[in-house]
Amino acid sequence: MKTLTISLSLILSLGLFGCGDEESASTPTSQEPNMECVGDVTSQAQLDSVRDCTVIWGSIRFNDSDVTVINLPLLEEITGRVFLQDNSRLTKILLPALTYMYAGLEIDHHESLTELSLPVLNTIGSTLYINEVNALREISLPVLTSVDYIAITYNGALTDVSMPNLTSVEDFGPDSIYPDSIHISSNSKLQNCDLGSYTDQYCP
Repeated sequence: MKTLTISLSLILSLGLFGCGDEESASTPTSQEPNMECVGDVTSQAQLDSVRDCTVIWGSIRFNDSDVTVINLPLLEEITGRVFLQDNSRLTKILLPALTYMYAGLEIDHHESLTELSLPVLNTIGSTLYINEVNALREISLPVLTSVDYIAITYNGALTDVSMPNLTSVEDFGPDSIYPDSIHISSNSKLQNCDLGSYTDQYCP
């Protein structure tokens, strides 16, 4: 019997894997030897299954879950977005090797999140949105150079925003619904703001 081998690129081009909704999502599958995992991550079991992945072909989405820590120490790239909303027990997001996000990072309404670690993140392919994360004191993206749009709003404990190497933000133009590409406001305790090339224009 002959063995049929299908490459990851062929699988994706044929649409055999997709980013389905949370109800239909299955456990992401690992592709050797590069530890590329295919599928969305929407549960603790799926999060555990991708711990050794370097690439995730899909999104990470948690909404009103019991997840407490997101820790993916080997993850370098993710093709979908990271969307986190109303996870009351989430305390830490640790992605120490992540360098490239093809889509956005959205963190909305978290009361217990105190640590966001993205020390080597260079590019966000869409939006950086952090809103009502009321225990987070620092947003530090020391090597981020490129992002489409930034919104950091209503974070009650936030004192520091640091993106010293930021050099590229999408210009939507005056007729866009996003007339400003960077929106940082209503962070009542914010003291220090460094947005690289955009500091003077957009830091409050």
